[in-house]
Amino acid sequence: ETGAQRDEAAEAAAAVGRDQGWDQRYERIVRALSQGRLSESDAELLLRLLADLVRRMSALLPGRLEVHADLEQAVGSAALRAKVLSGAVDAADVSRLVAAVHGPLTQLVAPVQDGEVEEVRRAALAAGTPARMMALLLCRTDAILSETERLVQGQTQRGEGVRAPDRGERHGER
Repeated sequence: ETGAQRDEAAEAAAAVGRDQGWDQRYERIVRALSQGRLSESDAELLLRLLADLVRRMSALLPGRLEVHADLEQAVGSAALRAKVLSGAVDAADVSRLVAAVHGPLTQLVAPVQDGEVEEVRRAALAAGTPARMMALLLCRTDAILSETERLVQGQTQRGEGVRAPDRGERHGER
C-alpha cells in the first residue's frame, strides 16, 4: 500500500465520520490514539464508546446470549483495556474488534443494509492507522445502530411489536 493510498483511505474515513455527524468525536479519537499514550479521559471515552456499542447491539439482539458474550469478550477484555489505557492499540487489535462487531451487526440489519455493513468492515480495515480504523468503526457502527434503533422504535410506537431482525430469522433458520 502506497502513502497516497493510505492518505486516500484516511480522507475517505474522515469524510465518512464527518458525514455521520461525528466529526468532533471522530477527530478526538483519531488525535488521541495517534498520540500514543492516551490521557485517562480519552481512554475512558473510547472504552465507554465501545461498551455503548456492545450494550446497544445486545439490546437489539436480546435472545442471542452467545453474541452478547462474544461482544463482551472482544470489547470488555482486560487486555484491550490495558492496551487502550497505555496507547498500545495496534491494527491487529482493531481488526479483531472489527470482526467482533461485523458479525452481530449483519444479524440485526435489514438485508438491504448488508452492503452498508460490509462497507463499514472494508473501510475500517483499510483506514490505514489504528486510530482511524477505530474511529471509523465507532462512527459508522453508531450510525447504523442509530438507524436500526429508530426503525425498531417506530415499529413499537405503531404497535407492531416488531424487534430488530436477526440473520437467523431473515433466512428462515429459527
